[in-house]
Amino acid sequence: MYEQANTELRRRISIQQQENATITKRDAEWQQAVELFVAATKREACYFPQPGDVQPELLIDAHHLTTAILAEAKQREADGEFERAADLYFALLRLSGHLRSQASWVYEFYANGLEQETFAALPHWAAHEGVTAERVREFLDEFLKWSRNNSPNWKRHIRFSYLLTQRLLDGDPSVLERDVNMDDTQQSALRVLSFLMPWEKRRSMRMLRVYSETELQRLAKIDELSARGFSAEKTYNNQPTQIRLANGDVRSVDAAVLNHWMATTPWLRMTLKNFRFADLFARFRLEREAIATQLALIAWQKQHGELPQTLDALIGHGLDEMPIDPYTGLPFVYVREGLEHEAGDGTMHIKRTSPLIWSPTGQEFYYVAPDGSGAKKIDLAPTWEDFRDRRQNRLTEEDVLNRGTSFFIPN
Repeated sequence: MYEQANTELRRRISIQQQENATITKRDAEWQQAVELFVAATKREACYFPQPGDVQPELLIDAHHLTTAILAEAKQREADGEFERAADLYFALLRLSGHLRSQASWVYEFYANGLEQETFAALPHWAAHEGVTAERVREFLDEFLKWSRNNSPNWKRHIRFSYLLTQRLLDGDPSVLERDVNMDDTQQSALRVLSFLMPWEKRRSMRMLRVYSETELQRLAKIDELSARGFSAEKTYNNQPTQIRLANGDVRSVDAAVLNHWMATTPWLRMTLKNFRFADLFARFRLEREAIATQLALIAWQKQHGELPQTLDALIGHGLDEMPIDPYTGLPFVYVREGLEHEAGDGTMHIKRTSPLIWSPTGQEFYYVAPDGSGAKKIDLAPTWEDFRDRRQNRLTEEDVLNRGTSFFIPN
């Protein structure tokens, strides 16, 4: 059903860039394909062809499908059909659930992109005057229930990546010929070198196990950090990996050492789909927490005529608990009045953005509590002025807008 809908929709849409998709023929066949897509998303489960089992061109192209449905949803908004637009946005989320249920990291990436595009569109739908506060909260409630039941199985993706890379290192021809990232010369070189230099193959196998174990330990760390505040010096990215040796001893290996090992293991770099699953997990958590916060803020603004003074006011009003930024272990930075910045039109005029929530996103900034202690408590409301860069400089409003990640609340 998805493939049939995708085929019909692709014939009737022009895509220069993801955000500039144009429906070229919005006829009866287009609408039938949209309905077919919606029906497909309502199935309990589905199976997509897996990488390594089929040629790359036979994989489901969720990118074009997402672009077409988003274009239709935005057109429905423009026509004032807000309920139909909401149905299509939620259908996209159900597609994301189907993609994430697959064993392959390929579909995980499709799901990540799908959710990012859908989350970017949802605040504009919610903020429209034709959508009530009650309807926004209904959508938010449905989203939170869906989110709890549709989280990716990151451990399974790491295992899948491990097994696929292992087959590539073994020179499995059925996998090599379907690897879109390796040309014929690279495949031939891998086979020859595997025969001439078996010790490098064994080294690559050992490093593959270390890499996979590192990712698993980072996933566990993110879960831990999402439940409480933590120090920027102890983030998941730079924690050491605990490796169990053949004699049963456990060795702690620093992240810098692991990076060096990876850099000096060319076979593994050639074959490994070197995805940082832990980074994807953190970003996934960030975006879902952020869109829930955005929708709750928009609903509050519609009901009260203004935004709340602090994010904790949303508890019991759309949210059951304080949203936590997985990169800091703290609530999001909430900038109720927006930030000042240069207009960018050559006039040097200063403009103010719409309100936003902000995450430092990564390792570039670290948090300093107002008392200078660095201590973190979940009930604190951090501000962007509480963060420093790695040279201990205070941030400017331009820093916040240009670095980290901002999620805006439409006026």
